[in-house]
Order: sequence, then structure tokens, then C-alpha cells
Amino acid sequence: MRNIIALALLPMLLTACQSTSVAEKESAKSLPSLNAAMMTGAGLQLSALKCFDTGVALIQDEIEKETGVSFATAYNLKSDGYIFESIGCDSFSTYSSNVAKARKLEFAKIDQERVKAEQKKTKELADKINRLNSVGKGDLKICSLGYSNKTHVYYDNRRDKRISLRTYDEYIVNSVHMNLNKSQARNFVTVLKEAQQKANENSDIESLQLGKFEAGIGWVMLTSKNGRLSGFWGSKYSVDRVLLPLYTDKLVPCIEKLIPYI
Repeated sequence: MRNIIALALLPMLLTACQSTSVAEKESAKSLPSLNAAMMTGAGLQLSALKCFDTGVALIQDEIEKETGVSFATAYNLKSDGYIFESIGCDSFSTYSSNVAKARKLEFAKIDQERVKAEQKKTKELADKINRLNSVGKGDLKICSLGYSNKTHVYYDNRRDKRISLRTYDEYIVNSVHMNLNKSQARNFVTVLKEAQQKANENSDIESLQLGKFEAGIGWVMLTSKNGRLSGFWGSKYSVDRVLLPLYTDKLVPCIEKLIPYI
């Protein structure tokens, strides 16, 4: 019975759909005509949505630059009843190429700005260290590492020129200092890099001992817990001990940039 009713209604549904389509076309015909450039630009803007999952805004910006038609304009025209031809995705190759070039130039500009910023920081550091060396003895805090800033890296010229690593526990009750000359600093950087690599390669191991580094009276034992590297700091003539994460991605560059000055 249901099938018979459906078959009976089918001609009526087809007629209704055809009537709607005809009505839309008639409505579009009654609207003021658009020039070819406007029709093309609007068609490109609306078709871009189905051709690009990401970066569509950049493509639409390129279309607007070339045709003068923005996506907002195209959308409003469609809402007013204008009908635009769907444009194939192959037609967007030129716009995609322009966007790729623009992105490349933007990334190059960002890289240049980053290099300039690093060069400026390097010069400021050199000027500060040279000024300290010329006026007297003391130290300069260069880096503070960790979530709670409990690992500090200093340039120190109070005796020989050296790097001073100063670590503190959570309540700043225990503290351990370790001083590095040039060769010790280079060795420590190598040790840290190798330990971090081993920690990364063995992140499935819960507890891993990765050796001990000593410099003067200070030392640090390197351990990894599921790939997270930590340092257990101590001194030969002190009972203070400090266990802290080793943020090698920041600690290593900080030490490396000081090596030329010691």
C-alpha cells in the first residue's frame, strides 16, 4: 500500500522540484545583470570553499586581489538570488602557487627577523660582559630555567672567567653551585646532549641512570624517567642536594653562547 502511495506522489514531487528550479531561474533573471568579471570573481570565491580544506582564506584573498570581488560580496550576491556557475578545482592552481610563494616569502621574512633579534641579543650580551670585565669583578645572570626558575646560569669573572651553574630546591633551602671553565663547559654540553638522546630513545624505561658529570667540587648525576631527563646536583663539601628537571633545550644553548667569553 505504501509503495502504491509513493508511486502516486512521485509525479507531483518531480513537478514541484521542477517548479522550484524554474522559479529560482526566473527570480535570477529578474535581478540586475552582473558584468563578466563580477560573475567570475563571485564564482571563484564560492567554489574555493569546496576545493580547499585549509588555507581557503588565503586563496580568497588572492581572488579578491585579482578580481576585486571579496567572499563577503559573493556570499551576499548569492543570498540575493544570483546563481553562479560552479568552477572546477583545477582553476585554482595559479592562486595556490601565489599563496605558496607568499607563504615562503613570509617565512623568510620571519627567519630574517629572528636572525636579527638573535644578533641583537648576542651583541647586547657581549657588550654587557665586556663592560663587567672592564669595570671590575662580579657576575651576570644569563638564564633562569624551569617552571619555577630554580636553575640559573651565570657568567662569573670574580676569579677566572667561568660559567657558574646554581641550583636551588623548591623552598630555596638547599643549593648547589658548579663552576665550569671552557673545556668543562664543552664537555658538559656533550654529556647533556648524549644523555638527552639516550633518554629520548628509551622513553619506555621508567628509571634509567645516565652517568655522572663532575667539575671542581660540584657534580650532577643524570637520570631519566620515561624520557624526562633530571639532574641530581651535589657538592663534595656540602650536604645539600638538589633534584631538578634538566631542560636541555634551554640549558645547552645558554651554556654554548657563554663559552666564547670564558
